[in-house]
Amino acid sequence: MLAVNSDFFKKIEIWLKKQLIYGLVLRLGIQSYFDLCCGCLLSLLEPKFITVADYIDMVHTYIGTVFVVSFPLFVYFFLNKN
Repeated sequence: MLAVNSDFFKKIEIWLKKQLIYGLVLRLGIQSYFDLCCGCLLSLLEPKFITVADYIDMVHTYIGTVFVVSFPLFVYFFLNKN
C-alpha cells in the first residue's frame, strides 16, 4: 500500500475551503445586488415616515445604499488581490 502524504492533502483541503467560502460570499453578493439596488432605489424615491416600521425600513435602505455603492469596489480590490 502506498503511503499518503497527509500534509499535502491538508493543504489542499485548507485551500479548497478558503476558495469555497470566498466564492460563496462573492456569489451571494452578486446575486442579491440587483434586487438590493431596486429595493433601495424604490425606498429612496418614495420614503414614508408614518410608522416605526417605516423608520426601520429607511435605516435598512441607507445601510443597503452603502453596500450598493461599496460592493463593486470591494469586488474589484478583492479579485485584484486574489
